[in-house]
Amino acid sequence: MVGWFTDLLRLAWGLLYWNFRKTVFRRRRDPCPCQAPSDSGRAGETHCEACSTWHQPWRFRRICPHLTRTPAGVRCGVDTAQIQTFWGRALAYYAGTALSIYLIAALGIFAGLRGIGYAVTPTDILWPPAWHRIDQKRAEFFFKKGATALEAGDIREALFALGVAHNLAPRDYATSALLARLYQGTQPALSDQLYAQTLQRHPDHATQTAQSWMRALLARGDFSLLQTLAFDRLMAGQEPPAPWLHALIFASRQCHDTAPIAKLATASAGEAWRPVLETELLWSQGKKDEVAQRLAQPGSGASPYIVRYQADLLLALDQPEAAVQRISAQTGVPDADRVRILFAAYARRGLHEKLRQDALRLLARQPSAAVVDLLASHLIRHPNAPLLADIVAQLRSTPLPATDEAFVAYTALFCAAGLADDKPHMDQLLDTMKQRSNAPLHALDRARDYFDRHDSTTRLGNILAPLALSLDATYAIYETNADRDTAR
Repeated sequence: MVGWFTDLLRLAWGLLYWNFRKTVFRRRRDPCPCQAPSDSGRAGETHCEACSTWHQPWRFRRICPHLTRTPAGVRCGVDTAQIQTFWGRALAYYAGTALSIYLIAALGIFAGLRGIGYAVTPTDILWPPAWHRIDQKRAEFFFKKGATALEAGDIREALFALGVAHNLAPRDYATSALLARLYQGTQPALSDQLYAQTLQRHPDHATQTAQSWMRALLARGDFSLLQTLAFDRLMAGQEPPAPWLHALIFASRQCHDTAPIAKLATASAGEAWRPVLETELLWSQGKKDEVAQRLAQPGSGASPYIVRYQADLLLALDQPEAAVQRISAQTGVPDADRVRILFAAYARRGLHEKLRQDALRLLARQPSAAVVDLLASHLIRHPNAPLLADIVAQLRSTPLPATDEAFVAYTALFCAAGLADDKPHMDQLLDTMKQRSNAPLHALDRARDYFDRHDSTTRLGNILAPLALSLDATYAIYETNADRDTAR
């Protein structure tokens, strides 16, 4: 074995050494480097000096095929003048050896990566132009791992896995969007950076990205950045404007800054919404009489959002009948907005029994997550302990299907109970959600402690950011509990 190994080493360097020496010999006619100088130099008589130290001299044929066997032993098969080089043979050996090592290493890497769980193919490993797909497959592996951890409620593992996936494929939309959403509660600055990058890198997903970012900013109470984002989206004019106009108005009120509204009112992008923007500027200046005069004008032909905005202002001016009349007389307004204004008018007029009857009738007729979320948002804005108890009781007897939308609705109702300091129903709803979820609900546990202790040291945004809440429920919480948090 030792002799075979030493001959292998001699072959490795001899392919270059002896071919080089022969090349010099043929050019300069120096003494022959491989034949014994004491012999005649004739074929079949001359010893091969080059193979004399080999353990098995015949193996030297791999370098020089002129070597022959004679009755006298191994001899050189050509005369000195016919000594030739065999660079092609040398290159073939080196290339074959390199290819063999490459194939063995590639197959070993392939087996190792497949063993880990990466969905690579042999082509991904063997074909150099396809090597970039290895990082893509690794990123897919870590993305799936992060998604699985997220479903199990292991946020730390999910963040780690998704972070690795993002580093491997920084331009993958799904990874960037999910990671940005997860970072919003723990690292908001990094979340905003990811959202901004994703918005720029994936213009085809701009609407989806901007809406997700808007929800994140609203949930954690970053109204200044929300104001900027809403203004930019309205100026871009690439999406339905009503949600962004509402976000801009709401954020401007929270920030006490109407500069973006005034700027939009003079821009061509805000021409269709100028009456709303001008009314909002008057409202922010405390000119309620002028606002009332504007609202007294007929609102026929206005868009559904303008009607909703006007009805909300009429409620704020303590004109509930006018608000109901305004939204009822207009076609195209979503039923949810009609019901919301109607129930708010009932609450302002003190028609609690009428409100209770209509709410329970609606819930019994349409026992859906959307209806529960609508009622929960109403209870956040207008706390009503008996109605809350009735809704919880009805949901106990006829629970919603175990869907994501139902979980969002239950969470809104849980927040309504917490903000109303209704601990029994808050705990009851929390137990219901835990029974229907396969993952631990740490965010809801923190929210329960926050509501229970009337915590004034923790920002409301830190509690709402990780919760699953609808936009309307989140707006409602900030509308009625601004004193518990400061927009930053």
